[in-house]
Amino acid sequence: MARREFTAAALTEAFLARIDALDHKIASFVTLTADLARAAAKQADMEMGQGFHRGPLHGIPIGLKDIYETAGVRTTGHSPENMVEKPITRVSAGIRSTTSSKVKPWHR
Repeated sequence: MARREFTAAALTEAFLARIDALDHKIASFVTLTADLARAAAKQADMEMGQGFHRGPLHGIPIGLKDIYETAGVRTTGHSPENMVEKPITRVSAGIRSTTSSKVKPWHR
């Protein structure tokens, strides 16, 4: 991307196509946030086009393990008991803290 041989949007679409082609076989994603990824890629392309670079990973799509609570995205911790929407109580740098009487610990 630094050499402008491809864009963050193009890379994101390639990743999403690969996920679409394979994830039904390997089930690696609990929640896919394709629209958020596309919006972030568009923003990164705009910023880089204006000469603003956040660092060497700017514009590179990433996947987060389903243990990181992220504002506006369902987090289950891979536990069926946590497959409920949890209210956002505190948002800080895109990470959220939650409280809910419906959420039970997955370990016993």
